[in-house]
Amino acid sequence: MVLPKLLRLDEFWEGSVMKNAILHRVYLHGYQQCILPRWLRRTLARTEVHRAWLSGFHGRFEEAGVMYGPANPYHPVEPEADEKAEWSEQLVRHGLPPG
Repeated sequence: MVLPKLLRLDEFWEGSVMKNAILHRVYLHGYQQCILPRWLRRTLARTEVHRAWLSGFHGRFEEAGVMYGPANPYHPVEPEADEKAEWSEQLVRHGLPPG
């Protein structure tokens, strides 16, 4: 009788869809400014779960390869810019590379 190989938890966790879903839910929980109890934060310290919650709590996100957050705020382009030259001026004014 051949027993099936047991799947280690770290092998299951890395690269799984479930991992991404859990981390996304934790991120959104932090984004809603839900505060975790101190004992839970200390238990989860330095884990991906804690980093996901903290990133959401501080409003960090990535768009087009650029990280935005408290130190690098997101400045959307104003809608009145119709021509490409105006868009480039808007981007440069907000500190982004011209498109």
